[in-house]
Amino acid sequence: MQSDPTPRRRAPSPSTLTPPSTAERTALLRPSAGRPPTQRSAPRPSPRPERPRGYAAGHRPGPTDARLAMLMAALASAAAGIIHVAAVPSHWAEWPAAGVFFLLTAVFQLSWSILAMPFEHRLLTLSAIPVNLGLIALWAFSRWQGVPVGPHAGVPEAIGLGDTLSTALEAGIVTCLLWTLIPRESHGVLSTQGYRLAGILASVLLGLMTIPGIVSALSHGGAGHGHGETEDVHEHGETEEEDGHDHGSETEDPATDADEASEPGSDEDSEAPSEAEDHSHAPGEEHD
Repeated sequence: MQSDPTPRRRAPSPSTLTPPSTAERTALLRPSAGRPPTQRSAPRPSPRPERPRGYAAGHRPGPTDARLAMLMAALASAAAGIIHVAAVPSHWAEWPAAGVFFLLTAVFQLSWSILAMPFEHRLLTLSAIPVNLGLIALWAFSRWQGVPVGPHAGVPEAIGLGDTLSTALEAGIVTCLLWTLIPRESHGVLSTQGYRLAGILASVLLGLMTIPGIVSALSHGGAGHGHGETEDVHEHGETEEEDGHDHGSETEDPATDADEASEPGSDEDSEAPSEAEDHSHAPGEEHD
């Protein structure tokens, strides 16, 4: 066999390779004259957030039904707090501890009504529900069994207009706040005009409920308020006075009877001289 006389080239070793210069790198990055520039792929747009249901296209989201319920709860809390403020003086006069209780209740309800709308924090909602439920339970127990402590302990209190209205307002507060806590996919959206109209009507209605409640709370302890046993004793005393008055009118006075008995005799005595005058005779006349 004959050997190939052509010598084979050896591959250059990595140590003999020289790195490309800066000009060579720039030339490689530049597009050639006959080729179009390479188009880079545009970045994909981020997915748009899904628009909540009920929002009109191109319009700003309006007030929701949950916000309207929160507004109703705030107005009802303010009305109940005003009624409790009016009831403080009369309860303080009966028992100072009761007056302090009504004052603290009014401060909580008025403060909550001021903070509810600007913040709308879940903690405010969760704090108002048990407080108003406790007030409703205390009112029902005091009208059924009576307050366990105080000067009228164990005596059921009479149901008045002011306490009934304040309890109804507290029940409305709890209902509205529970409505805001109901889990749902989306809230109903109201128009701005509808939201304002609902707020105005609610304010007028609650104002009409608050006025008679204030009047009844100010008259607490008078004719409009009483306790069960106290009213029974008072009515029993009035009955005895009426019975005594009636018996006294039926009792005959002995002096009056004596005067009445003497009246017929006086009439006869007065008639006797007249008869004697009729039977008198003139001189010379004969007697029949």
